[in-house]
Amino acid sequence: MKCGKYIEENGITNAINDFVLNSNDFKKAVNPENLIGDNNRRLLRSPIIETESYYLLSPATWMSACKTLKLRILNRDIKIKNVGNFNELVKAKYDEYYLKKIQSTLASNGIRANTHFDMSKHKEIKDYFESKKKVPHEIDLYYMKNDTLYIWDLKNYKLQHSFKEIRKLDNNIREEKRKLYNLGNIIEENIGDFNKEFQIRFTRVKMGILTVDLTTYNYFSEKDSEIPVRYKGDFLNKAVF
Repeated sequence: MKCGKYIEENGITNAINDFVLNSNDFKKAVNPENLIGDNNRRLLRSPIIETESYYLLSPATWMSACKTLKLRILNRDIKIKNVGNFNELVKAKYDEYYLKKIQSTLASNGIRANTHFDMSKHKEIKDYFESKKKVPHEIDLYYMKNDTLYIWDLKNYKLQHSFKEIRKLDNNIREEKRKLYNLGNIIEENIGDFNKEFQIRFTRVKMGILTVDLTTYNYFSEKDSEIPVRYKGDFLNKAVF
């Protein structure tokens, strides 16, 4: 590697501190257009070379690594120490950050939506989910419209940078659709108990997958799929529901 800078240890420490995520930046995703290839590429994981007396730094590589740092943290490729439960922090501040905004958008259009419904904690229906593995136990977002209960499962499938990652995405979504299909069957077969627990009266159930980021799936999926896959921005832009 051809390096353009020689930085002593205290200098590199200050530089790293400048790129630590603050609370506001942590809530926002990196613009995918600014990424160069796979954000977890080895060169971007280790842009600094330590020698006996100095740290060698390539400015171009350093800047590319900085662009991907936030996304690598949000994708849980690396972890930050001393922040408590790291997965829960990313889930609350990034994965599910827009759920409340989606809920407000629906409310402004006359639709009352609810979030985080844990079915294993409700007396009338918890037995239907005991020891069940191929079915979601929690509903991320749900609302009723025209006697139909709409259930959306929020998922973070990251960004896809290769055919291998696209294939993995397709397999993951197929598996999630099977789980939602099983959930729909349980609800429809026991609709009276679910009406009671949800405290609403519905006669039909529709499922969907809501993605945190845009994915390649929408470009090759079936448009009339029984279980659609939608980007969270579609809700914020009032294009869905």
